[in-house]
Amino acid sequence: MQALSVGRICAGLLLFVMAQLAPTEVAQAAYQATASTNLNYRAGPGTNYQVVGTIPQGGLVTVYQCSESYNWCDIDYAGSRGWASSKYLTYAGSGTYYGRPLLSTGVYIGLPLIRYNYPIYGLRPPHYRPPNYRPPGNRPPGFRPPGNRPPGYRPPGHRPPGFRPPGNRPPGFRPPGHRPPGFRPPGNRPPGARPQRPNRPTVRPTRPSRPSARPPNFRPRPGARPGGGHRGGHKGKGRGR
Repeated sequence: MQALSVGRICAGLLLFVMAQLAPTEVAQAAYQATASTNLNYRAGPGTNYQVVGTIPQGGLVTVYQCSESYNWCDIDYAGSRGWASSKYLTYAGSGTYYGRPLLSTGVYIGLPLIRYNYPIYGLRPPHYRPPNYRPPGNRPPGFRPPGNRPPGYRPPGHRPPGFRPPGNRPPGFRPPGHRPPGFRPPGNRPPGARPQRPNRPTVRPTRPSRPSARPPNFRPRPGARPGGGHRGGHKGKGRGR
């Protein structure tokens, strides 16, 4: 019984190890291809990478994966890894697609794709910069890191309390210069209107006194009424008549 239990345990461990190794073997599956011309293979997927080596025409290479759209393939030639243009690599496996470029047959034979983090072999190209690269300490003019705001800073779209954008007016609002219907500013008279006359003074100017006809040394007669001597004389003349 003990020997049977040990055998079952060993079988279970063996199956577990095989299950763990199976995905690795699938991921490392390779394809064979030949170069249709003398072909340079480079450190990365692009002509801006340095040349690692050259594959002679008819040279056999091992293909592991290709970049997006199957433009460049990760290959191994004589123990040296690099990237070669799939346009000049023809499929060397058996089947319908034998001898055809990997650029057009890669999708049909099941070549794996890699879209990010391409493996780079050898040195990177001169002046190479990864996407969105910014060297330390290099900041554009006016740059402020997130969270650092000067006093009184207002982000775009900020509105103070009570703010009303142009065109949004409360009921009864009158902008400066607004005049209600029928309004006439001072000095603007309708046709036929007469301007008001200024108030005349109520005090009349004194008239100059008339000069007296009497001589300077005139003295009235005793018993004569002032201002009535002339009138009385006329009456006396009338009685005599």
